[in-house]
Amino acid sequence: MADENFAGGGADDSASEDSGSQSASNASPESSAASTDSVDEVFEELTAGLGAVQSKEAELLADLQRLQAEFVNYKARVERDRDVARNNAIAEVLRAFFPAMDDLSRAEAQETLRGLRLPRWQTSCVRPATSLA
Repeated sequence: MADENFAGGGADDSASEDSGSQSASNASPESSAASTDSVDEVFEELTAGLGAVQSKEAELLADLQRLQAEFVNYKARVERDRDVARNNAIAEVLRAFFPAMDDLSRAEAQETLRGLRLPRWQTSCVRPATSLA
């Protein structure tokens, strides 16, 4: 009889456990569905936020790359302009001195005093015109 009571008690216990687990499982799908929906909503919000952040990052990266390319082009343009300005200055000085050098070589060929005064005067006029002090 003890065995029957024990077996019967066990059957009653398992039946009560089954009904308890059924009631727990009945409550669980509703609450888990609500929590799943909540988690899904949070995940979608985070995914949308991540997409916005990634698009902003891509935009900023494109801006940075554009600015870097502009700076490289600016440096090359400044260097090229500097070379052109230097070459123009050299050409200006040479153009200013060529007539004086021609006159000096003619004066040396004639060996006249008057011929040496003219190149000296021309070179003194060239210096202020070319900013050579």
